[in-house]
This record gives sequence, structure tokens and C-alpha cells, in this order.
Amino acid sequence: WGFFRRRGDIDGYQHNRPAIRGTHPAHRQAGETDEGKAMMEDRVATAIQRVRFHAQSSRNLFGDMPVWVAFSGGKDSQVVERIVKLSGVPYRLHYNVTGIDPPEVMKFIREYYPECQWDKPEKYMRSLILYHHMLPTQKARYCCQALKEGNGEGLVITGVRWAESAKRKTRAMFRYCQKNLYYILNPIIDWSEDDVWNFLESEGLSHCSLYDEGFKRIGCVMCPLSGTAGMIRGIQRWPKIANAWYRWTEELLAHWHEEGNHLDWIHASQVWDWWVWREKYTRADEDTQCGLYDG
Repeated sequence: WGFFRRRGDIDGYQHNRPAIRGTHPAHRQAGETDEGKAMMEDRVATAIQRVRFHAQSSRNLFGDMPVWVAFSGGKDSQVVERIVKLSGVPYRLHYNVTGIDPPEVMKFIREYYPECQWDKPEKYMRSLILYHHMLPTQKARYCCQALKEGNGEGLVITGVRWAESAKRKTRAMFRYCQKNLYYILNPIIDWSEDDVWNFLESEGLSHCSLYDEGFKRIGCVMCPLSGTAGMIRGIQRWPKIANAWYRWTEELLAHWHEEGNHLDWIHASQVWDWWVWREKYTRADEDTQCGLYDG
């Protein structure tokens, strides 16, 4: 990693820890008033009703198949899991294994959601890189489709919210996924981030420790959607996973050379440098994370 250490930007990169939303009194103020509590109760009741209504419709189509709750270990999927539990609808919790998620996320799921089923992909990231002959980028998000969007059957429930990004403001609360042949329900789609934290606190639910470190979203380490700053943060926070990414880059370059491709890149460090730094002066994708079932 010597070529990285020469860049003052990385040595000077500062990790700012904001107050944890939902634990600071300023973020709980709305939920602590009578009006705020009533609004929160209405949101919860509405979300529960959405789950019950669409689960009944799903039973008419698919029989007694439990609903499929997509679970990432993040705060939104925690809310959805509890909402479905409160609804009384039979469900199964599913986590899509990527192989590049933060260890803290996987530890959290094992400890607090031991009933969760871990669904493994047909190809992990190394195989995907060699299969597609390229590293994933913001515009070529083949990894999202392969690792996070394919699983599911019947009625799939996710924690997608409009407030997460401009892209997600276009999502429907309920839709049919023609590509994967299942229905998708987003019961908390109209919730704010404060709603999410207030609900988790009211239910006494623990959250992944990464939020306490200031991470706003938790997902794949060095996801290109996080931009240069997010990728550098991933290198610093999880060097073992970053080393795995670098080894895959070396294999990719060797694969290119074996195919007889004439490239300006001779060393893997050049490819890596382009991949991490090429969008240094552009804005990161505001989603900052590939979402479950974005397809």
C-alpha cells in the first residue's frame, strides 16, 4: 500500500463522528411530545396495516408461504422486521451474503437475529470481477444485481424509504418485479430517519455498532457508490477486506494480459489508483449504498 501512503489526502483524511441520530435529545424531541407520539403511533399502525393487507393478498396467490423479509442488518431493515412481527404475519428473515460486508454487520446479525437465514450467492465478488472483466463502478453495478437483488419469492418486504435519496423518491410502496417474478412491499417508505431511530428506541432495539462510529449507511466495504472518500474510509477501517479487493485487481490485470489486451496499465497499483481516485472530484452517488431489491 506504499503508493497510497504517499498521498497526503489519505493521511489527512479525518473521520468526523456526528451525534448519533435517535439517541441525542435533539433528535428525539418530536417523538417525546404528545403530538409526536400520536404521529409515530399512526405511522406504525399504517405500516402494520400495509403488511397485513398485502400479506393477505399474497396468500391468495401463493398460499401459506411466509413473507420474505429482506434483512441487511441496518436500522431500516430492523424496523421492518419488528413491524412485520407486530403485524402477526408469518415471515422469514433473509440476509444476502456478499462476502464484503463489514464484520460488525455480520456479528450483529448473528447475535441479535440468530433466526435469520443467510442466502449465499452463486458467485462472490472475485468471481464476478473475472466474469465481467472489470471492477464494479457507479455506472456498472453488476455486483448489486448478483449479490443483493436476485433472491426472493412471493411477497418480499424491504426497508426502502423515500427520504434516503432522490432516486428512492420515485419508488412505489408496492410493485411487481417482472424480472424476478415477486411482489415488493416497502411499508415504511414514507418514514423519516428520525422516525426510524425513534421507533428503534421505543422498542428497545439495539443497533449495529457502526452507527455509533458515525456511519450513516452500512453496506459493502469499498462500494463504488460511496465515492472516493467512502472507499478510502473502507481501506482505513477494514484493511483485510481492502487487501482482498487489491488481490482481485491483480488477478483482473493478469487476466487482461492473458487475453492479449494492450493496456497502458502495467501494474495492479495503476488500476487500483484509477478505480479509487478517478472520481475524486465528482460527487458520490447520494444513495451511497446499493439497496436491497433495487432491480
